[in-house]
Amino acid sequence: MFRVMKALEEDVARIKLFLNSIEAVKTIDEVVLLNASIILDDEESIVGVISFEQFSKNGLIRYFIFKKYIQDDIIRELFESMVETAKEYNLESLFTIIVDHDVSTLFVELGFEEVNKEKFFIEEDNILNTKYRDSKIMLMPV
Repeated sequence: MFRVMKALEEDVARIKLFLNSIEAVKTIDEVVLLNASIILDDEESIVGVISFEQFSKNGLIRYFIFKKYIQDDIIRELFESMVETAKEYNLESLFTIIVDHDVSTLFVELGFEEVNKEKFFIEEDNILNTKYRDSKIMLMPV
């Protein structure tokens, strides 16, 4: 049985341990983890996490990572928990930068739509002029 909850400040160290066990995660932004929601298993081990980084009235999805055996309804519950946190911050939208296009189906199922990259900037640069030029940008209102 799994349990989804909003992470507490005292969960940050355990979230970092979980993320450090994931080969694809190279760096961890602890501040972003304060916005996280987590999935716990029967032993209270973290088996999934999602968070966002706030940019004005928008949130960039960060660390949407879960063990492969987690069922779709639990993944949706994890996502919805994070959306509730985004609402507490009065965010207007959530967006994601998708490098692995196979993942875009999940985001479509969660309510995201692809947006025009020509109008998307990272800092001062259009995304088409960055290392993310081949990525998909997807957005959903909160």
